[in-house]
Amino acid sequence: VKKKGQPRINVSNTTLPDKNQVFLEHLEGSLKNTDQMQDAEHLWESLCKTIYSAAVKTYGKKERNNTDWFESHISVLEPIMERERGALLSYKQNPSSQNLEV
Repeated sequence: VKKKGQPRINVSNTTLPDKNQVFLEHLEGSLKNTDQMQDAEHLWESLCKTIYSAAVKTYGKKERNNTDWFESHISVLEPIMERERGALLSYKQNPSSQNLEV
């Protein structure tokens, strides 16, 4: 099973100087609470989590702005799906080569 990744950071907000200042403040506050006596692996993991959480808190999560293709074309697809569903039910109730032609 593929592990789902973390939400992406909205990097378009990094061009805003006031947001960058807030990010630095969040980062400094979070890093003060970090235990420096950890081994390198745990320290790196803690640093990554700290930076990510400060960035998400400051810049926010990236939102999807593309619409779902299926939902936007449902008015065209729904009649086709209903016709195909009916043909499949007809074939399952009476399997014959004639039903396959429908």
